[in-house]
Amino acid sequence: MQPLQPTINKENVPYASFTERLLAYFIDVALFLPLTAIEAYNTNWWKRIDIMLLCILVWSIYKPLMEWKFGGTLGKKIMQIRVVNYDYEAINFNQAMLRFSVFFARNLAQAITYIKLFMHPAFAAFHFESMEDLNELILLQEDNPDPTSSIVLFFLLFSVTRIIFDPERQAHHDKIARTYCIKTNSKKRVTK
Repeated sequence: MQPLQPTINKENVPYASFTERLLAYFIDVALFLPLTAIEAYNTNWWKRIDIMLLCILVWSIYKPLMEWKFGGTLGKKIMQIRVVNYDYEAINFNQAMLRFSVFFARNLAQAITYIKLFMHPAFAAFHFESMEDLNELILLQEDNPDPTSSIVLFFLLFSVTRIIFDPERQAHHDKIARTYCIKTNSKKRVTK
C-alpha cells in the first residue's frame, strides 16, 4: 500500500490541531441532528428503549467505520483531516476500533443510563410540556445517579485534551491505536 503522504517529513508533519478536530466533531454532531431529534422525541413520547439503543448503535458504527473505510468522518473530511497510521497510510479495522474504544465506553455508559431511566416507573409518565417537566426529569435522573457515565466522561476528556499538550497532537486513543490525525491540505509538506 502506498503512503497517503509520501512527501511528509516526520519532523514537519501537518498534524490536526485540537480546535480543528473539535470543529470536525461539531460538524458530525450537526450532521446527526435528525438522529438527535429522534432520540429526543423518543424520550418524550414513544419511550421505546429499542429505538434509543438503535440510535446509540448508529453513532457507534459511524465513527470507526468511516475512519477505517474513508480515513475520517464527514466532519473530518470537511475539515480536511485524515486519520493515518504511523507510516502515514490508511488505518486498518483494528486501529479504527482501538481509536473508538474511549467513545465506545461512553456510548455503553450512555446506553446503561438510558436503560435505567426508561425502566424507572416514574419515567413512563414523563412528557416534556413545560420547564416543570424538565425539572422533574432532572430530579428523576438525580435520584438514580450513575457514576459510570461521569467516570467514562472523565477518561474521554482526559484522552481528548491530551491533544493540546502533545507535540504530535495525539489524543490518548490515538496513542493506543498508533494513529495520527493529519491535515490533508497543509503547505508543510517537505520531501524526505
